Amino acid sequence: MSWGDQAGFVRISGHRIYVESYGGGEEGTLLVVPGGPGLGHDYMHPLADLAPLGYRVVLYDPLGCGRSDRPRSSSARSFRHAVNELDALRRALRLPAPVHLLGHSYGGRVVLEAAVRSPDRFAGIVLASPSVRLPGMDRHWGRMLARLPRRAREFMTRKDPRFDDIWEPGPSNGFRRYREGYEIFVRLRVCRMKVPPYDVVFSLQNWNSDLAESIVGSYAAYYGPSTPEDAARAYAKLKVPCLLTVGEYDSIPPSSVRALRAMIPRAGLATFRRSAHLPHWEERAGYVESIHQFLSRCNPGKARGPRGGGPGRRRVSGRAGRPKVSGRALSPGDRALGGPKRI
Repeated sequence: MSWGDQAGFVRISGHRIYVESYGGGEEGTLLVVPGGPGLGHDYMHPLADLAPLGYRVVLYDPLGCGRSDRPRSSSARSFRHAVNELDALRRALRLPAPVHLLGHSYGGRVVLEAAVRSPDRFAGIVLASPSVRLPGMDRHWGRMLARLPRRAREFMTRKDPRFDDIWEPGPSNGFRRYREGYEIFVRLRVCRMKVPPYDVVFSLQNWNSDLAESIVGSYAAYYGPSTPEDAARAYAKLKVPCLLTVGEYDSIPPSSVRALRAMIPRAGLATFRRSAHLPHWEERAGYVESIHQFLSRCNPGKARGPRGGGPGRRRVSGRAGRPKVSGRALSPGDRALGGPKRI
């Protein structure tokens, strides 16, 4: 696993937040918010492919996730905290304009709220398979669940609290059935690759399930105080350019993403026909190309090809070198991370 052009910690409200930064940022900055809730940044590494195209790509572990501090208090266990943390990180890093946001799954909900609150701070936002509560959402989920195999449907509609954590042994027969349903669901609706990427497996194995359960278990903690109808009215007023992405076999119902797109005035949609929830892995080159085209439209006249590579828009692999990163330096003494490790 690459550890980026620069990696370390920044302090926000007394806690250490782990950050990786790729690229020099001549074309702007993309700040990436991972999903979960409870996931670290590792599974979002393909977005660093934008660095050779002139973008600074900033990945981070939210408080309580990955390599960031894991406080015992409940202060980090809310949607409101996630939105405030994103804005605090942007200010702590002193990111120069133009700044774009990309949020995946639950991170898409965080990014959308940040853009609704402060639309003038961002040049554009990408909502990647966003987990957003909409009017009529139950219908979208119902149609998706009806197409799943029985075991996967059992996993998604589980009622037995003994099976809440798939990594812990439960009653033998029930646990095996539950785990089988989980694995079927992941293969069909999360990542359809025959060999899951290491970064994806690493992120799932280090998922902070306690944080996830405390947030998902509370409607207000997960979605904020607004009703679906209030949220829809707020989305209709959003003026920031927006791109929504979704996989054809996504665990977030594609019909719900299309419905969200219809609510946002300046929104486009990219659907990836061979992907589930992780098209940035499953169709990596095409996904990065879509994001690059969107960012280019947000920065008219600035977009160019890869550094030193001419037009070649699909040429997105390779290192970005080790340019000096703009903004405040990450905490010295915290950069010798040594490589991947189980948290």
